[in-house]
Amino acid sequence: MCYNMSEQKDKGVNNPIVNYILGSDADIVCIQEGRAQDPLNEEKLKEIYHPKYPYYAAVELGEGIDRLVCMSKFPILSYERLNYESIGNGSMACHLLIEGDTVLLVNNHFES
Repeated sequence: MCYNMSEQKDKGVNNPIVNYILGSDADIVCIQEGRAQDPLNEEKLKEIYHPKYPYYAAVELGEGIDRLVCMSKFPILSYERLNYESIGNGSMACHLLIEGDTVLLVNNHFES
């Protein structure tokens, strides 16, 4: 839900969803509905996440509709949107380099 910015009272960067992700210590994070909204814009999010997740990839699902995001402690070699007909869902493929192996990760947003 775009980091739930519509529900956050102070609209600042002390966002509970961002804090949860940073505190999770996950190696890879996949986000659906990851469109950032002011003041938590895309560049600010990359800056906040970069120390823990230096590798970041995002694809648009439609103009102004939604974004899928993959953040990783492992290098992202390539990524792409997987195109298929849908109004509200989509997928992205990321190729990650993990301990010398290339791993395919698929981040999927299912239609409600």
